[in-house]
Amino acid sequence: MASPQMSSQIPDPREQQEQRRQFEKLQGGRGGRNSQSRRTKLAWWWGFWIVLFGVVGWWAVWGWGGTGGYWRTRVLGLPPAGAHVVAPAISGSGLAALNAANKQPFVGQGFQIHNVPVQSKVNSQVFWIGKDGSAPMLMVLRSPNVAKNGIISQGNLVDVVGIIKKAPPAAKAKTQWSLTSAGLTRLEQQGAYIQAKFAFWMPR
Repeated sequence: MASPQMSSQIPDPREQQEQRRQFEKLQGGRGGRNSQSRRTKLAWWWGFWIVLFGVVGWWAVWGWGGTGGYWRTRVLGLPPAGAHVVAPAISGSGLAALNAANKQPFVGQGFQIHNVPVQSKVNSQVFWIGKDGSAPMLMVLRSPNVAKNGIISQGNLVDVVGIIKKAPPAAKAKTQWSLTSAGLTRLEQQGAYIQAKFAFWMPR
């Protein structure tokens, strides 16, 4: 028979199991916190590199501050972002007609002009061209705006070759060219439009 002294020295199995559970619980909590901390740091690093590559990629493609922009400058042929660009001067035999308020005296004459801005685009065949800040003149392409004429849009500079024609009645112009009321009034006041054989555009 075991003595009382020996009995008190034998560890209680239940107490040992409870201590083991407490220890494992404590270790598990620390491991979970460490794992969560590692995931948070990893997410921050991923976010940092994504933002960095995004900024570098934007600079390489489009650029800013007059630098970078390989795609913009080499592929599209546009000036670097933020760069000061001076538009070339408008020139050509059609400049007098373009500047005249009454264009009827020029009807029947050839029209040739370089570097004239497109002020607005009505559709793929009809445009208003002229100097910035002045009343534009109607230009109508003889054929749809196909590849040989380029994709002409508002703000482009164009070289135009054609002939000056007498403006048709307002009702006919509205039906043919889908002009607005303001456009019809301007055409009637000017009395003429440009029937363009060719219109070549360049980035502005």
